[in-house]
Amino acid sequence: MYIRFGIDTLSPDRPENDFIVHQLMLENKKYIVENAFNATRLPALGAYSMILLMKIADLTEAPVRLIGLY
Repeated sequence: MYIRFGIDTLSPDRPENDFIVHQLMLENKKYIVENAFNATRLPALGAYSMILLMKIADLTEAPVRLIGLY
């Protein structure tokens, strides 16, 4: 089972707190999906998601296509 972090806002952090959520997640090899529009329409249990990444070299962030299945 893979557990990652998705959120329907710009960021789980505020710049003034040194991006602590980003640091904790990324240090533990977890990725963060921000601006996950309509993700709350998926059921809390039994749903799957596919995150399709763009292959762009040397970036720390990139746009994705988020697909939810249930």
